[in-house]
Amino acid sequence: MFQEVRQNRVFQDVVAQVEEAILQGELKAGSRLPAERELVAIFKASRGTLREALRVLEQKGLIDIKTGVKGGAVVKDLTTRQVSESLAC
Repeated sequence: MFQEVRQNRVFQDVVAQVEEAILQGELKAGSRLPAERELVAIFKASRGTLREALRVLEQKGLIDIKTGVKGGAVVKDLTTRQVSESLAC
């Protein structure tokens, strides 16, 4: 589903891969992204880079980040506006 990142701005590649997985239906609404440590290993990126990417995804309204023991990144329901903005980029 995901692959190692290769661009100058690594966080943008992470955002693009997660966004595509959501738009393609590989990640459904309500599903959790893997834990931060797992994502760092998958993307071979730093924790800071990963966190920046998750913040961008949260700002785009694609995920919701919850803190605490039962926290993590959860995929939100897509709206028509979010899909059209993602396809426009």
